[in-house]
Amino acid sequence: MKTILVPIKTIERSSVMLQYAIDFASAINASLIVLYSYGEIRMANTISRVDDAMRFLAEEELELFLEAMDVKKVPIRQVCSKGNMLDCIWELQQKEEIDLMVGKTRTNRRNQQLYIGKFTGDMIQKIDCPIIIVPNNYVFKRIETILMAIKSGILKREDLLLPLHAMHSEFNVTLNLLQVITPYVKEKDLLINKELKNICSTFKTTENGTIFQGVLEHLNVNYPDLICVIRRKKGFFEKLWKDNSVKREDFESRVPLLVLRGDS
Repeated sequence: MKTILVPIKTIERSSVMLQYAIDFASAINASLIVLYSYGEIRMANTISRVDDAMRFLAEEELELFLEAMDVKKVPIRQVCSKGNMLDCIWELQQKEEIDLMVGKTRTNRRNQQLYIGKFTGDMIQKIDCPIIIVPNNYVFKRIETILMAIKSGILKREDLLLPLHAMHSEFNVTLNLLQVITPYVKEKDLLINKELKNICSTFKTTENGTIFQGVLEHLNVNYPDLICVIRRKKGFFEKLWKDNSVKREDFESRVPLLVLRGDS
């Protein structure tokens, strides 16, 4: 992994996420792009000077924010874009090779029921890029153990496991693979992809109603530093997702969650 993207919508609630991204990038010798989107002016005949002023204020705000962070020696490029954040991310992807994004769990105190809010949920579902979701107040530590949960052992994308290969190379991680056998599982899904089998340290199967129930059941056995799942059209978030968000009563993790890009 060479380039990590950190999209920031609200600066005052993004310090934990950004510091994690900086520390993670430092550990794997990657660079960061910090993307900050400022509001699009919705009025006819908008004066260009007003737009220039908004960009200047956004750039100044982002600069001050980064000055308050411990940036170590990580190369950081600042990008300020006008408009909807998802559109800004998509446009940036057309120009840059983004290997990983960093997002955060819900931090809005007005809605403590959500683990993942709508914006992070939108990124997972609509942006074709792996993403690490960082819990509130989580401080980066060396990743030594990963719990990866799958339902199907079939991997259609050749580049799907690249983030895991990078972590295995940099951290020499122990990858504990958990296959959750749910009702009506197809026999072909029980076969494990050879590439995945080669990088996993342990392999275990469990029978549960859903894949996230299997994850929750085995968390206290593995004590992972990272949980890994694959985004699929019918997979980990299939029954959790409502309005592109995840409720805490359904799933919550105190360690980062890596969502790999699976089905488009």
